[in-house]
Amino acid sequence: MKEDRLVAGAVAGTVAILIQTVYALTIKSLGLTDRIYIDFAKVIIMLENRPGISAFFIGLIAQLVIGANLMCVFGFASAFSKI
Repeated sequence: MKEDRLVAGAVAGTVAILIQTVYALTIKSLGLTDRIYIDFAKVIIMLENRPGISAFFIGLIAQLVIGANLMCVFGFASAFSKI
């Protein structure tokens, strides 16, 4: 059943990132912050924070992959726990 935990972890990470992205974009549009996690993901992939819709989608995809991978790690670690 370890595979089930990894798939569930990837789905949970993807859903969590999508919810966090909607919240972050709302906060950024209200002017309460100037940086969100998508900006950091764009810097990781493109080495600078570029404007534009293609840069936004590259950052979103990078953030989704990072979130899904982190949740897979937590799912794998929980497979060895008594949860």
